[in-house]
Amino acid sequence: MTSKYTYLPVADYRNTTERLFRQAIVHYSACVGNGERASWRSQSIMALEITADINCKRATERDRRNFLSARKRLQERVNSVLASGEVCHG
Repeated sequence: MTSKYTYLPVADYRNTTERLFRQAIVHYSACVGNGERASWRSQSIMALEITADINCKRATERDRRNFLSARKRLQERVNSVLASGEVCHG
């Protein structure tokens, strides 16, 4: 029986966490206009899909909390942008 997770070394797990936060905060904030936000949204959805099943056997509890927080932050930001790139209000 195979594991549903892809296990990463700790350094890669932490780097992935950092990339997710950067995508949610820095890259989103740099978007100018609906076209850029639409592109950002599709890239972010792909990042969420890719990272859905990764884990790290040697991660600390803090590492796991940070990773889950980064994914949640990115998912919330994706949920606030329509496929057209318009920002949802409300």
